[in-house]
Amino acid sequence: MMNKRLSKLCCELEIDSIDTEEKVNVKDIIDRVNGTLNTDVKERKLYRRQKVIKTAVIITALLVLATTTVFAAVKADVLKLNFAGDTAPFTNFVDTKEQSVTDGQYRLTLEQKLVSKYQVFVVYKVEGLTDEAIAKLMKEDYFGIGLTDISFEPKYRDRATISNLTQNEIINLKTKTSRTFQLYSSSFLNEDEVDFILRLACMEEGKQITVPMKCNVESKEFILEGQPYGNAILRYSPLGIYFERNYKTQNDLDTELYFRMKNGKIKTCNDLADVLPGGRMNSYDVFDEQLKLWRYGSTGLFYEITEPSDFKSIIVGNIEYDIKDPTKTKTIHIDEALRPFELKPVIKDETAWIPVEVLCSKLGAKYQWNEKTRSAQINYHDEIYILKDGSSILLRNGEKFELFNPVCIVEGQLLAPEYLAFGMHFKVKPKEEPWDSSEHRRVGTHDIKDTVWVVIP
Repeated sequence: MMNKRLSKLCCELEIDSIDTEEKVNVKDIIDRVNGTLNTDVKERKLYRRQKVIKTAVIITALLVLATTTVFAAVKADVLKLNFAGDTAPFTNFVDTKEQSVTDGQYRLTLEQKLVSKYQVFVVYKVEGLTDEAIAKLMKEDYFGIGLTDISFEPKYRDRATISNLTQNEIINLKTKTSRTFQLYSSSFLNEDEVDFILRLACMEEGKQITVPMKCNVESKEFILEGQPYGNAILRYSPLGIYFERNYKTQNDLDTELYFRMKNGKIKTCNDLADVLPGGRMNSYDVFDEQLKLWRYGSTGLFYEITEPSDFKSIIVGNIEYDIKDPTKTKTIHIDEALRPFELKPVIKDETAWIPVEVLCSKLGAKYQWNEKTRSAQINYHDEIYILKDGSSILLRNGEKFELFNPVCIVEGQLLAPEYLAFGMHFKVKPKEEPWDSSEHRRVGTHDIKDTVWVVIP
């Protein structure tokens, strides 16, 4: 009966499994719960897909059910960490073959990897083997990447590139002697499948793991001709996209990327790709002195793994490209509610706030205010959002999303912090960028009262 109750609880909370072969160490569980609850608020938000709260709940439930119940550490699932929806069809693409290296002080273990030509994910564990190593590993300021302790780099820089590399700690897998991390990048290009190196800088020289980068996830590159300032490029895998094209000025608003789904509905890039903080969507502008044009690039991971068969066509500006044969094109008109527009924020306490009702009118979203509950319901792109006066929580189809500052009403207007953009899957950026054509920051001050945003649905 106990196992059935635990299995049901695991299912409800989306926890993989619980092993009952060993006795529970109650103190260790309490330490893990406290460690989770004491995590920095922003860090909890950033690592939302790791289901930290659910893990804390399952641990607490175990203590209530029986102090004699025992379980093994929950294993990471790189797919569920990064993608919503059904990830089962892609399980076979994840390499779970472990590799370890040690110098007697630390043990570095590669646990999982998922690789396409354009995206890479790696799960690794660092264990301290001595008291001194454990103390260093458990320091709160330990980040474990780049300039601190972990580097992740190509063996041959002229044949493979990686940028915007992000590291997340998988909080619920932390123990008294080990920490588990995920590295991922959506700005990855490795056509030659060059191996990468994973190493711990504080370990002895030469103690490193070679990470095979051979991929079997389908990836494609589309050359999209006929654009005003040269061809656009879309690189695609079911994990995410990379897109780049030329602009005449940084403030051009006329061309964006859209997808027509197999059901005929047009979706924006932001509908499909994650623009939340943490490196899941990255962009850059580079000025080409010879062409006198800006080259804009954007990379992002899909919310859900998305097969090529889910798309019917690619749309850039007013040109639609058949996804099976991009040379087949036609001219179309995109609904203005899907195109970028300007929005003047409301300035309160030297901070720019989003006027929610005005935003909704321009997005084409349905806005309803309920005076009795002091809350607004927004219907936008098949999602239902709830904002409540005085609350810093956005409800998205019933799921909580932290805005970090409470929604408020000023002079009859419902105002929300800029984080609303992340919760509702649109982008906000200043209309005027503080860069000139030679990429040097302009000298001077900016009055926040003059701020004008560009909203990209």
